[in-house]
Amino acid sequence: MDFKPLSLLLSRPTDDDLFLVADGEIGFKTQRDFQHDVATLYHVLNTHPAARWAVCFDDSYYMAVAVLALSYAGKTVVIPGNIQIGALNELAHEFDAMLSDRHASVLPNNDAITLPIDHKSHHAIALDALSLDSIKIVLYTSGSSGKPKAIEKSLQQLQAEIDILEQTWGSELATSSIVSTVSHQHIYGLLFRVLWPLCARRTFSRTNAVYPQQHSTEQALSQTLISSPAQLKRLKQDHPRLCFCAVFSSGGPLPFNAAEKTEQYLGKRPFEVFGSTETGGIAHRQQHTDTATWTLFDGISATLTEQGCLRLRSPFIHPKVDYDTSDLCDFHNDGTFTLQGRADRIVKIEEKRVSLAEVENRLMDHTWIEDTVCIAKESADRQYIAAALVLSQEGKCAFQNQGDAICRQTLRQHLAQWLDAISIPREYTIASHIPQNSQGKREANAVDELFTPSSKKKTTDRPPSVVKTAISNLHAELSLCVDSDLREFEGHFPGFAIYPGVSQINAVVHFALDIFGITAPFRSLDKLKFEAPIWPDMQVQLSMNWKPEKNALTFRLESTAGLHTRGVIHFD
Repeated sequence: MDFKPLSLLLSRPTDDDLFLVADGEIGFKTQRDFQHDVATLYHVLNTHPAARWAVCFDDSYYMAVAVLALSYAGKTVVIPGNIQIGALNELAHEFDAMLSDRHASVLPNNDAITLPIDHKSHHAIALDALSLDSIKIVLYTSGSSGKPKAIEKSLQQLQAEIDILEQTWGSELATSSIVSTVSHQHIYGLLFRVLWPLCARRTFSRTNAVYPQQHSTEQALSQTLISSPAQLKRLKQDHPRLCFCAVFSSGGPLPFNAAEKTEQYLGKRPFEVFGSTETGGIAHRQQHTDTATWTLFDGISATLTEQGCLRLRSPFIHPKVDYDTSDLCDFHNDGTFTLQGRADRIVKIEEKRVSLAEVENRLMDHTWIEDTVCIAKESADRQYIAAALVLSQEGKCAFQNQGDAICRQTLRQHLAQWLDAISIPREYTIASHIPQNSQGKREANAVDELFTPSSKKKTTDRPPSVVKTAISNLHAELSLCVDSDLREFEGHFPGFAIYPGVSQINAVVHFALDIFGITAPFRSLDKLKFEAPIWPDMQVQLSMNWKPEKNALTFRLESTAGLHTRGVIHFD
């Protein structure tokens, strides 16, 4: 395959200008289109005074165009992890102007250019080679434990990682095309679904896949899937089984049973990538056993700090400066290592250090537990560990048949094989899911709320919890959990709780205003049908289509049981 670094992608005409760079339901784009679109945007940006540009795109093709054009124009590329209007407003001080394909996301007080540009002139497509060291890329951590933190990298650092990715997996991927369920607004998606395919001349999909199993059997054979634990842990056995060319996962370690399930349903055992926004990729593994270890990428060396955390020397960070992480690990004689959780998840309980990650891992060893999260809590007279549990089907049957007290004691006895009494959770709460963002990162505030007494949680109105999102320009798919502690369930109806219709409409309007930036007031409902009730803790899929020319929003609420509600909301 004709691999080209980012510096030379547009420095000379390609031999095949009809090569398909990107495709999808919204249309395909060739190499000729790409070179023309980058050059056109470059000429616009080159005379613009703004220096720091936020790039906010649903379309991965225009994301690629924007990053390359800004690089040629010598601008700083700012990549917000969240491109909803509220999140962008909080970061507005970080950039001078914006490039976007979302009309609704344009901030009123910032310069903005919306792609595609309606430009009829044809600029020369050959551009000089890029100096990657001088181009600054600003990314953001997920912000799961606070405000997003800016991480600055050079385009050369990203290129160094792309080179290693191709060296490691290029032959495995061959000429497959790239589809993804993760956002290109984060470093994993930016590299794996946009920049690496560009360099390796692999066609990439312009839009996000809503879920991994939406492709046909024939399509999957020639596709590589870029995904995350958040999606791979939720594969559905009632969908057709596929066989992708390769499957990648990043964002957190994938449970072994999820790796097995991925191979069963998607045809390939996933390649897992361990890293972060700050470090880039660190190591990789493929779990053929439940003791699979991590292998450092070529060019990376590592030792341990006094606290037992990884200390890295990496070209993706700085080739001559060590970087200390908070990742606890054990090295093996062959140079591979096993992760032991995060040092920043070590808490002191009654003066004893307790690893929350270890408690979670031991809970996950039990067949009743599908997922879990632990936190440290404090009452008037003591400190203790609390655990939120997502039960497997076997666990749900056990709690229903054996009762709460017996099951909790069984879990305590299970944990006592490895943990001392101080480390065993004293409080348990049953959850339908562990809150996380689209990157598979747990959201601290939402996790804390799992342990808030129901009486307190019901004092304020809130919409159902978001489990997963897939958002394009005028379409959004949201996986929601209609939490049983929502205030709307109180008295509706006694002994037979269902989610009220008016609350369903309010939730749809809430999400639509946030995602599509609708400013017009609500006017009316049309074609509204309540087909089936929505029960407490039910998982539902909300599909929304926004038609700005008509100020109309069509929506559907569905679950594995079928259609629940559909209708059209009109705005003035």
